[in-house]
Amino acid sequence: MIDIKNFYREITLNNNKSYRGIRFLKKTVIAIGILCLIFSVLPLALYNVFNQGSIALLIISALFFIYAIFLSPKNLKYSAWINNRFGVRMLRILSVFMGVCVAVEIMFTGFMIYKSIKKPPQNSDATAIVMGCATFNGKPSNMLYYRLNATKKYLDKNPYAKVIVSGGITKNDTVTQAEVMEQWLLNNGIHKSRIFIEPYATDTDTNIKLSKEIIEKEKLSYDAVIVTDSFHQARSVIYAEKYGLNPSSVSSFTPPLMYPIYFIREQMGIIEAYLFS
Repeated sequence: MIDIKNFYREITLNNNKSYRGIRFLKKTVIAIGILCLIFSVLPLALYNVFNQGSIALLIISALFFIYAIFLSPKNLKYSAWINNRFGVRMLRILSVFMGVCVAVEIMFTGFMIYKSIKKPPQNSDATAIVMGCATFNGKPSNMLYYRLNATKKYLDKNPYAKVIVSGGITKNDTVTQAEVMEQWLLNNGIHKSRIFIEPYATDTDTNIKLSKEIIEKEKLSYDAVIVTDSFHQARSVIYAEKYGLNPSSVSSFTPPLMYPIYFIREQMGIIEAYLFS
């Protein structure tokens, strides 16, 4: 029978190979914690963006640092490696908890990829739906610009497709996101007859719901090509399926430093979409 009290001390202090392995694991855990910390604060410093994903990454970073404390081989009050029963128990609990979290995250990521990989129909009369995003003084934000650029590329390749620009007024502007998007598309060569405006949506749910009403009213195609960031595709597709559309995805560029916080925030949104809609 394994003596739990002395187990960790024996495999570390009396086994150099195991001891080196624990030290490597501790360094890896600390490195991951630092990366999470960096990705949580850099968007705030560079883009003035701090959201629920930022808070979640800070919490994750703290968990990794706490875990590293219990992995410390020597001379720490709560170390699991100096025959401290509390330390041993905490290490086991944290190991199981973090293992479960990693497994859930892998499955969640796989689900999001699965929901967003369907390619749009080519040379069809499909209806592109551009998901709203922030505007400033009548101009699209960087994120919205990337969505509009992806929309133009799709419309240029599919001359029979129509587009719905969806989004209401935000606190940063006096005109709707939809109006800003329409003007950008007009300025970049998309004919007005192909553009339909939905100026009331305030979130992903209403983006899709109100766009569906336009599709019905204008007798547009139910083949809905969702144009948004890749991290936002899965939730958009969930709502599109909910409202009876046949969705596919065109994903826009996302700045790499912004991706982690939005990706994690989006997972919270997906849970909300399933539980409360």
